[in-house]
Parts: sequence; C-alpha cells; structure tokens
Amino acid sequence: MNSIATHKCYSIAKCGLAILACTLGSSRALAQTPVAHWTFDDGIDNYEMTTVEDIVNSNDAVWQDLDGEMNFDTSGLSYGAGQIGAAVRLGGGTNQYFLVESVPQISGIVPTPPFGEGDPVLGVGVTWSAWMYVDESVSSSNKGVFTSRTVTDDIGSGPDDGENWAMNWEGGDHIDARVSGQAVDSPADSIGRNQWHHLVMVWGNVDENAVVIPPAQRLYIDGALVAEDDNTDVFEMVDSGSWLIGEDSCCNGREFEGLLDDFAIFDSALSTAQVQTLYNNGLSGINASGIATEAIVTGDVDGGGVSLSDFEIIRDNLGKNVNARSLGDLTGNGKVELDDFQQWLEVAPAAMRAEALASFSVPEPSSVLLVGAAVAVAFWGRRRGRISAASVHHN
Repeated sequence: MNSIATHKCYSIAKCGLAILACTLGSSRALAQTPVAHWTFDDGIDNYEMTTVEDIVNSNDAVWQDLDGEMNFDTSGLSYGAGQIGAAVRLGGGTNQYFLVESVPQISGIVPTPPFGEGDPVLGVGVTWSAWMYVDESVSSSNKGVFTSRTVTDDIGSGPDDGENWAMNWEGGDHIDARVSGQAVDSPADSIGRNQWHHLVMVWGNVDENAVVIPPAQRLYIDGALVAEDDNTDVFEMVDSGSWLIGEDSCCNGREFEGLLDDFAIFDSALSTAQVQTLYNNGLSGINASGIATEAIVTGDVDGGGVSLSDFEIIRDNLGKNVNARSLGDLTGNGKVELDDFQQWLEVAPAAMRAEALASFSVPEPSSVLLVGAAVAVAFWGRRRGRISAASVHHN
C-alpha cells in the first residue's frame, strides 16, 4: 500500500501556498472519497479566515468567537505548518472553535437494518478522520477534537435526539471516542506531545472476514487499531446534527488548544487497510481527498525557500501581531518574536546568518538584543548538542 503508482500532476497557486494536485493510481487511492473535508490550507496567509471551506460539499465550518459587537474575535485563531500543508491553531479559549451546521451526506445511514429487515452490508457506516498536535505546555484535560451532541439516531424504538458522537482528547493523553454515547478509549499516553497523530473513528459494518457482526465501533491512532466495540446497538443515523471542530459543547472549558489538520468524513465504514492507507498518505503529504500538498518548509517565510529575505521580513515585523505566515510568523501563533528568529537561524546556512546580522546598519536597540539573543540560543543549542554527542562517544 505504500508504493506510488504512475500519476499526472499539475500545480495550483492558492493563497500563497503551492498545491500539487495529483491523479493517483489505485495503489495509493482509497476506494471511497470523503463527503466532507476541511483542509485549513487557505488560512496560512490569512489568520482571519473565519469560514473554512468544505472542499467536497458545502458544509463549511464557521468560527464561533464573537466580541461584544458581534464581530469575529480572531485572537485565538491562527494557522501554521500542518501535517499536510497548513493547519489551524486554536487558542483553547471560550468559543474558540468552528461550527459545521450539518453534514447531510451522512444522514439516514443504516448499518444494521432494524427489526431484521434485511441483512447488513459490509462497509455501510461512517468514518471520521483528523490529524492533531498538542504542545508540551498544554494542560491535559477533556477537550473536544471533533464532536456532535445534536445527532438524531434510532435504535428501533424511535428517534433519539442529542446523542454524543465524538473524538475527545482526555487527561492521561488518550482519545475518548463516542458513538451514540458509547465509548471506546485508546490506551493511556497513546497521544504523545509535540508530534502529529492521525485519529480515525469508524462506525458500521467493518468486520473484514466477510462474517459481518455489525455494527462495530473502532478507534485508530496512527493507522493502528487501538480500541473497538462490537456491541454497538445504533441502527440508523436519522440526522447528522451539527459538528464542532475543536470543542465539546457539553461542558465549559472543553475548547481544544493545539493544531488540527485535514478533517474528513466518509459515508462508509473504512477497513483497517483503508485507514492505514489514509494514514500513510498523510505522512506523504496526501490529504483525505487524494491531493498532494507541498510541505511548508521550516524557516521559510515567503514560500521561496530559506533565504535572506525571510530574515528581513522577520526583522521588519519584530514585536508585531500579524495575520499571515508571510509576515514572519514561522511558529503560527499570530506574533513575530524571538522564536521566529531562532527557527530561521537554526536552518539558515552559516554564511547567510552572518550576512543577515551584518545587515543591521542602524538597528533599533530592541532588535539588536532580540537578534543577539536568538543567535546565542541557536549557537549554544548546537554547541550543547555537539558536547553531548562527544560525551556519549567518549563514554
């Protein structure tokens, strides 16, 4: 499943982000395509992008944080480098999340025909897929990654409103996945910090030995099945309800703090092999729709590769709040600061670093101090690494 078949590619210029769209061969393509898909790629050069496009259908996601005058408050919203192109960075504050009003493409799905009215069909169901990243500094608690508490389902006794369907990141650094309130949890510490993880929740007829015991609920992390329940009793998803990206509406304080990328919903129950393909494609920069997105290069501000112009942009915007990576925000937190200088210095060639520092003909004192500090941090970080390596070798 890892080999790339012959394919045709073409370039698309979109909001300053280079996109490489490819028509993939069957060895990397999924049998299904998503019915809803939010990539967040357009936000990399517009942190005030408060409506995220569903690139498959019209299920756009809308930012929910408003100020006292009912205008969008984007203080907790920015975009940075993701696993696949760009990702959204959520601040974790009150109402700092996106709302999808409905996903009608999954309404009416019936994995298990009620009252014995027909046999279950392999693959009927729903799959939710997302990438997430949590910084080391974020406190561990119950946070909504992709949730709904407005789904209407029917277990044979009539429609039941407000059921909990969710993937939440919980204390203990694990995932709690819910299908109509029924939970399966990944093992403790299955979500590592400062790294991307791929999450998939599958509900439906997923038995892969043609002996269908439906419907099942499965949770995957990074392509591996980590939890499942074969006793799910939901017969029909009558109405999809609304979905929240980065929030669980049940309780206060469940807004997610971190990076989220490439959310997708499939109107089928993907098999383990298909989930693994989805994960492996993501590692290669291919999103859930089969589109290959050019990686965002560490230290590159303007998309032209790491160069002196990147340093100049960071220098000129030092200390400013900005709404685009192209203005010098390499870390994606909405500010140009010391960390952005440090990231550039860590990857720039030595001659380029020297030329950059020499460009301060009449610098402001604050800029000199910050740049000097960044150089010192970068230098001592590399020196400590060399000393450590030498010590290990010596011992």
